[in-house]
Amino acid sequence: MRKSSFHLPWCVFFLTTALFCNACSVSIQNQNATPEQPHNSDAESKIVELTPSDPIEYDTFVPSLPVLQSAGSGTPAPVLILLYHNITELSAPGTYDRRLQDFESDLNYLKDNNITVIRLSDILRIQSGEIIPEEGQQFAVITFDDGYFSQYSKAFLLLKEYSMPATFFIITSFVGTTDYMTWEEIGEMASYSPGNGQQPFFEFGSHTVDHRSLAYDASTFPDKNDYILFLNMELNQSKNAILEHVNQTNIFLALPYGDGAYEEEVLYAAVRTGYTGIRTSIYGAFDAYNTNWNYHLPSVAILGPTDIGVLPDYYEQLLPETGLLKLSVH
Repeated sequence: MRKSSFHLPWCVFFLTTALFCNACSVSIQNQNATPEQPHNSDAESKIVELTPSDPIEYDTFVPSLPVLQSAGSGTPAPVLILLYHNITELSAPGTYDRRLQDFESDLNYLKDNNITVIRLSDILRIQSGEIIPEEGQQFAVITFDDGYFSQYSKAFLLLKEYSMPATFFIITSFVGTTDYMTWEEIGEMASYSPGNGQQPFFEFGSHTVDHRSLAYDASTFPDKNDYILFLNMELNQSKNAILEHVNQTNIFLALPYGDGAYEEEVLYAAVRTGYTGIRTSIYGAFDAYNTNWNYHLPSVAILGPTDIGVLPDYYEQLLPETGLLKLSVH
């Protein structure tokens, strides 16, 4: 059953005491917060009460990035990650909404131009040599942010029809609320397989618990440890919630608002809490064989007015390695 969208009230307690007196007074202020709209980049961040549920959420150690050896032989394997949000049938959609007919046109464009659609985790299989690209082969990864119900009711059906996989990043506290998918729907998508022995087509990743800005909101915490606790909780709790409902080995993180792509603490928290990689909102295509991109994966947002015909421009100008965050090895 789809429940209505709401958040529990936040309470702030003000306690005043008088010397040598036992009397006290408590003032409680309630604030009803509705879920922020994930597609509105100007939405204000919510205040999240820190209630750790896992020992890893207290960890502050600085991890080393996994050392990955690529099977690449010098010929690039160009990948372009497409970033969608809501799919709609409205004649005048919002900026972040893609009309259903345009989405189907996008799938036809990929098919007609012989662009191979893969899952996000298939990038790792290219790097390991399990998938060997053909000369000149181009890849695309279809991703969706936020977990809108339309991704189940509209996109899921078309993707199955065109036999194209996709990766969905969900905000776990929004699951089951108005206009968002339920865990049952997510489970149905995650278990779908074309029936030809292939792995399940649809993967799920984290868009955090509450869709807060992971780097910008650092200034709202009194000290660094509180901020790290916040990062650990947002990433660990959302990852665990997803893995309770889907059978996956690898799980990726998508940064809310694209915030934190080059912030060390955000990246360290992702490694610390067990993420395979991070999808950012940095525009561009990249070489899948370059493992340096795994925690900075670029993408291209497909918005309402986006012309899908611009994709060749990205494939022709792969992002260089320069500018990547260099992490200390501890």
